[in-house]
Amino acid sequence: RAVVKKAQRFEDRETKAFIGYSLSVQIAQTLSGDTADNRYLNKTYRLEGLDFAKNPIKAEDAEKALRNLANDAFTIGVSLDTSSTPALESSLSGLLDKSCYVRAYHFPAKDDPEKKIQQWVIKQEKHLRKDSKDTQAGKTARAPF
Repeated sequence: RAVVKKAQRFEDRETKAFIGYSLSVQIAQTLSGDTADNRYLNKTYRLEGLDFAKNPIKAEDAEKALRNLANDAFTIGVSLDTSSTPALESSLSGLLDKSCYVRAYHFPAKDDPEKKIQQWVIKQEKHLRKDSKDTQAGKTARAPF
C-alpha cells in the first residue's frame, strides 16, 4: 500500500522549462516482497522536451503520457480534468494523500549489470498478485509491495 505525496508540474532542473507532470508515492505498508516501508517512488509523465534517450518527445508520445497520467489517477480514484492545463494542474491536488496499491520491480541495466532499473505501476486491489494467505475479510490482499 502506498500514499500519494506529490502530484505536480515537472520542470527541467537546469532550464526550468516545463517537461510534464510527476507523481510521488510513499510506501506505507509492504504487503509482500522486499520490505520497502517509507520508501518513495517517483514517476514522470513527459509531455515536452527530450525523452530519456535524448530524443524529442513526439506528439503521440505526449498524448500517451497524458492518458497514462489520467489512467493512473483514475485507478487511484481521482478523475483528472484534462480539458486545459490550468484545469489539469488544479485537479492534480485531488491525488494528494490518496491511498493506492503499487507493484514495483527492478532488473539489471543492459549496459551495466551492476546498475538496477526500477519500475512500478499503480494497481487496483483486485489485480494484485495473490498468495495463499487469507485476510480476515476472507480474501487475499498481498502484493509485491
